[in-house]
Amino acid sequence: MSGAMQQQAALSSGFQGLERAFAAVDSAASISALQELVQTVVVSMLRRGEDTSLRDRTLATISAYFLHMRGVEGLTPRDRLAHLRSFAKQTVQIVFDERPVSIEAQARLAPLLPPPSPPAETPRRRATDQNQPDTEKTAAPPPAAAPVIDLTDFKLGVTDVERPTSIHIPTAPEAEKFATFRELFAAALRYRLCCLTRFFQRRNDEAGRSLVRPFLLSEEFETRFMQVVDTIIVPKMFSMSRNLTALETSRKWDEISSAVFWAVIGENDKTRIAVIGAWEEAWTSCRQHEVRRKGENGETRKVLVATPELKNIREMLTPSDPRAYDMPPVRNREIDFFIAMLTDFDLTRLEYCFTKLRQMYEQELDRRWYQDRARSGALRDSLLEAIDAFPDRTGDFLALVCYYCFPNTDLVFLEKFTHNKGSDHATRVQRLPYLMRFLANEEVPGVRAQEVRERAEREATAKEEAERQREQERAAAARLGTEIGQGLTLRQPPPKDT
Repeated sequence: MSGAMQQQAALSSGFQGLERAFAAVDSAASISALQELVQTVVVSMLRRGEDTSLRDRTLATISAYFLHMRGVEGLTPRDRLAHLRSFAKQTVQIVFDERPVSIEAQARLAPLLPPPSPPAETPRRRATDQNQPDTEKTAAPPPAAAPVIDLTDFKLGVTDVERPTSIHIPTAPEAEKFATFRELFAAALRYRLCCLTRFFQRRNDEAGRSLVRPFLLSEEFETRFMQVVDTIIVPKMFSMSRNLTALETSRKWDEISSAVFWAVIGENDKTRIAVIGAWEEAWTSCRQHEVRRKGENGETRKVLVATPELKNIREMLTPSDPRAYDMPPVRNREIDFFIAMLTDFDLTRLEYCFTKLRQMYEQELDRRWYQDRARSGALRDSLLEAIDAFPDRTGDFLALVCYYCFPNTDLVFLEKFTHNKGSDHATRVQRLPYLMRFLANEEVPGVRAQEVRERAEREATAKEEAERQREQERAAAARLGTEIGQGLTLRQPPPKDT
């Protein structure tokens, strides 16, 4: 494909993506839904390391503007929503202009935006039409652009807006192309899995957490897990699945990148099911299996025995240092989790949930001046709602990401949260195994006590600050009253002579 054709295709893709984003904005039924939509689009599009400043400024501006419009009097709810839709389109257009829509971005946004409208059918042309003007091929105009606004700090006064909670988001993996299908397939698996692991690697250095990270939140685990996939799982997939072998000659794979691969696979349900099936089959072959053994008393009992591949996996996933990350011995439960990493985690939904969780955290526990105050327990309820949309094993790590990203959460918050997922310890361990393992760390009692002291100090400081502000307000009111009284005295006419 020539450079001009590639540029034309990119422009067409951008117009379609913008049109779908505008359609999603128009279909938002409420102000809250509209705000969550536009913030999720911003987070999904601005993912590069150099995008951090722009992303945070944009999120702060969106929050401030939506809060401002909620308080504007004299507007009907319908007019208010229409005005905010216009603002949302302006914001989305600026983001699309700043970061042209790549195929990778389309894949991230696909679950969020409505599908494009099918093109209208055009009648077949007769042979006698060949010399007539080709009016049917006239390109359709791009979607009507919303008036562009300037989101710079100077224009909108964002310098006066407090930034959202500072979250370090790891850089997304790079898309690559390969000469052979097998190389591309292995790279595509790594790409998709790395997108997931890097979502959970986000952190807030201001939180200052000292406990060892669970494995999915660790960069070293990602590296080691990709080695397992490359050396053990991918060879098994090709040796056990004829469908994968047949895919090698189904098209020119050297034109497809590791990011676009999954969109191509998703075009055919049979192919997609075959790939997922091969992934599950390869991991299943590594599971522990039952054997019968005689005990010391001569009784025969069933025991689970690790396969040679499972022993290799355990060795490869052992951290270089005990504090690099915490991981239980790899057993069948962990095998099930590894299988789920390709099937149960929807990145767009995860980003949407995290955006909402950050909003609830700030409004309840770390409110900015431009935000509404959330009721007590709003973050917990939002986390429960997010977890209920995913399997329990996903919920474990969403709760842990909150702990590592939101400084004013603590171990007491996590412990209370687990009680919502089971009335007894055994049930909670069954439903939230990795979170319960994290809370069972021998260092937890000391860290919990320190966090309780720090929270008490924060609350005492906040109480003192609030009292100081009230004293200042009372003093200012007293001064104002005195000045008003003196002014009235001066204005009184002198007494008349009698």
